[in-house]
Amino acid sequence: MAPTTNDESTPPRVPIPGPIIIGAGPSGLAVAASLQRLSVPSLLIERSDSIANLWNHQTYNRLSLHLPKHLCHLPHLPMPKSFPTYPTKSQFMSYLLSYTQSFSLKPIFNSTAVSAQFDPVGVVWRVVVARAGVGEIEYESRWLVVATGENAEPVVPAEEQAMEGFMEKELREYREMLGMSTFELAMDMLKWLPMKMVDRFLVMVAKIMLGNTKKYGLKRPRLGPLELKKTTGKSPVLDIGTLSFIKTGKIKKKEDDLRGLIRYSIVQNCDFFTKEGKPKSQFLNTWKGENGLYCAGFTGKGLLGARTDAVKIASDVAGQWRTLLENKKVVS
Repeated sequence: MAPTTNDESTPPRVPIPGPIIIGAGPSGLAVAASLQRLSVPSLLIERSDSIANLWNHQTYNRLSLHLPKHLCHLPHLPMPKSFPTYPTKSQFMSYLLSYTQSFSLKPIFNSTAVSAQFDPVGVVWRVVVARAGVGEIEYESRWLVVATGENAEPVVPAEEQAMEGFMEKELREYREMLGMSTFELAMDMLKWLPMKMVDRFLVMVAKIMLGNTKKYGLKRPRLGPLELKKTTGKSPVLDIGTLSFIKTGKIKKKEDDLRGLIRYSIVQNCDFFTKEGKPKSQFLNTWKGENGLYCAGFTGKGLLGARTDAVKIASDVAGQWRTLLENKKVVS
């Protein structure tokens, strides 16, 4: 639809028939594809120049998925059978590109969401987007999907020289133990043992493999990894390559170095998000807020959680979409 111009002080306004999706990472792609399968159009915007910016530009080349591929594929399209159990970064990126093409998704790149406000009079979300080479545009829609991801903001070593060495060095991942991944072994143990006992096993393995990290200023979480994931949604991850740099002094730990960057939500006048930009409602209804507001990929359950969110969101929006179409037919 053509933009509506108000005056010189406000950006042109463009109505969008379907949802506005912020973020073209795995979560955003999953929502857009799920909507497309239900014949619901959407506008997918992405601030970077490619899909899955975090995977594409913010990860090292030897990265691999640490969960089996059947837990990490997006909805409606499994990963190829030719892929190994734990696909590499390049394989996962090729899968995402294929996924985008399969569902004819066309993200608008280099477009940053500046603000998003719900208009109770018009019953629409007004999302101001700064598009490179175009300027600001205000999109309006009945539905807004925030799919920016839990790890949207990068945290890098403070010292540029240390960062260069970090990226150049080939990093090793101790992933295999007794012929299977430690996580997979833990999942099998959970069938027979309580979580706390399995956590003790994982902590013991970590101590054997990593040694005493406390002397380097890296304190272990009070809870075990499984209980920590269950209660907070956070996964304790310590890269082996980074740890080796810390041990040799190439990366020096300072009090400010390892703090996460606080990402405030762009969604204004809304009680659904915390100041860190995450849904307040943990694990039950993180995917749905009020007035047509949705979130994808904030459950703390990784790609599997994003997949589940996408299907729920698409189903919920599609129901409303069909009702609107039926009402329009009755009126006409």
